[in-house]
Amino acid sequence: ASGRHLVGGAQVHELGGHDEAGVSLPFEMVTPWLDNGGERFSVNEVEVRIEAGTGSLVLDPKISIERTEDGEAFTAPRVRAFGRQGDRFRRVVFSRQGMSRGCAFRFRITDPVKRTIYAAYADVS
Repeated sequence: ASGRHLVGGAQVHELGGHDEAGVSLPFEMVTPWLDNGGERFSVNEVEVRIEAGTGSLVLDPKISIERTEDGEAFTAPRVRAFGRQGDRFRRVVFSRQGMSRGCAFRFRITDPVKRTIYAAYADVS
């Protein structure tokens, strides 16, 4: 099960819009479960294909990744920027996601920008 795997069919929980106070509501996406038949595997990196460059000239929006091995508890978030206005070719890569017998990932965006995730890829060995 080594190589680059498309992580598709994710559950997307976008509350969208704004609350009564005008605060942008979060975007959340949980990937399907990655499994290797109970055998350990290493997640070398996860790359998120996202519509980059949707921030403003001053706001560089962020996306976070968290990992779960039981579907309940998640690791502390790791954060990456995905581009100020016009920075459309920014790659979002989270390296060294560790060893596992099975896991899923949660992505969150809380900045008030357009949020479009096209795909996520996991490089496993």
